[in-house]
Amino acid sequence: MKLKLFRHLWGYEAAWPDALPEIAAAGYDGVEPGLFDLPREDLKPFASALDGLGLEAITSTATNDFDRPAPVDVHLRSLREEVEKSLVLEPLFVNSMSGSDTWSHGEAVEFFGNALVMEKEYGTPIIHETHRGRCLFNLRDTAAILAELPDLRVAADFSHWVCVAERHVEFPADQMDLVIGRTEHIHSRVGYSQGPQVPDPRAPEYAGELAAHEAWWDQIWDSLEARGREWCTMTPEFGPYPYQQVMPFSGTPVADLDEICDWQANRQRERFAGRVAGRSS
Repeated sequence: MKLKLFRHLWGYEAAWPDALPEIAAAGYDGVEPGLFDLPREDLKPFASALDGLGLEAITSTATNDFDRPAPVDVHLRSLREEVEKSLVLEPLFVNSMSGSDTWSHGEAVEFFGNALVMEKEYGTPIIHETHRGRCLFNLRDTAAILAELPDLRVAADFSHWVCVAERHVEFPADQMDLVIGRTEHIHSRVGYSQGPQVPDPRAPEYAGELAAHEAWWDQIWDSLEARGREWCTMTPEFGPYPYQQVMPFSGTPVADLDEICDWQANRQRERFAGRVAGRSS
């Protein structure tokens, strides 16, 4: 199994025509652009640039608006629009922040059941991110939804769950095993009890949080390999303010975002290579 590393454009200072060559030169296998940041008129030039640089795409999107609760049909209509928009890029996945944490369990199952039908209609995998404010905002509800929909797949961003639960330990193993067995993509951001992103994952005071997340990612790698996957995708999705902490008054970031993303990508590349080497020795 191969590890494919993707770079997001969230917080990237350069515009995409300059960013994509930089990302390719840094050794990433692809990009995970937010569809909400790409105007429709940019999609075809963006796709051509990816092809010319040998980069793959995972498209990231969100149904409806975070701060505007809406019924299931509104979110499904939004998902359809975003999937259709993404097809130009021929993504490996459409990664969606889906639904609303205000919904009942029944409404969530209705939404995801229809999303699975939509996935077959378009022939493009649609995975759903474990994200705050959305249906999959915590472990318990996510496991309950997955138990009813055996074909549903997720993008694991467990930093959100660490923040929601205010801890990175003692997550029920049976529920985590279910989610890990349905994971197709990893966002390798590190969360902590008071937020979805540690100020700097290189800092020793967050070694425990980093180790907990890496243990989950190792389990996902094992699961994907057991399922016969040829590759695993990972995006070191550390984001800008307000995810990234800044100094009061000046707004100066406490760490360099590009450095953190590249550090995480290189660290996980080395860990994955060591894992493979350890098994072949």
